[in-house]
Amino acid sequence: MTTTEIRARALVLGDDINTDLLHPPQYFGIAREVVLPGFLAGFPLEFARQFQPGDILVGGRNFGCGSSREAYVHAFRYARVSCVIAAGFARIFYRNLINAGIPLATHPTLSHDLHPGEAVIFNRNDWTLFRPEIGETVRLTPPEEHLQKILAAGGLLRYLGLEK
Repeated sequence: MTTTEIRARALVLGDDINTDLLHPPQYFGIAREVVLPGFLAGFPLEFARQFQPGDILVGGRNFGCGSSREAYVHAFRYARVSCVIAAGFARIFYRNLINAGIPLATHPTLSHDLHPGEAVIFNRNDWTLFRPEIGETVRLTPPEEHLQKILAAGGLLRYLGLEK
């Protein structure tokens, strides 16, 4: 397995997931100890506890709607979200994840096709998601090429040489 392959579980979240569900405002900040407890805190506790570092978040339409605040990006980094895949993203949310270096892709039906917690392998070389349980490879739609360069660098600040 190459370093561009990520073995993970898929946490399926659905359509119209608001950033306040992903990371409620009372957890805004920069410090890890303030931000991390808010990751997925808008969901029932039993659901949020299913996430393990390295898991992939899968959403439906309009994923990340609502707020343009960037605090959730810190939460995603601290929680070690390895990738976000959705049928469609809110525009600011999409770009904030790119700028943070969090890989993302789109697929029109994946949030309906995957089983919650299903083991998957995401491949950034060819932008596919392999489902070992059923032996299926799903082709994802990657970001545009110039955005992939930002992701490959680890985020916008690294891409611009402003952060190591």
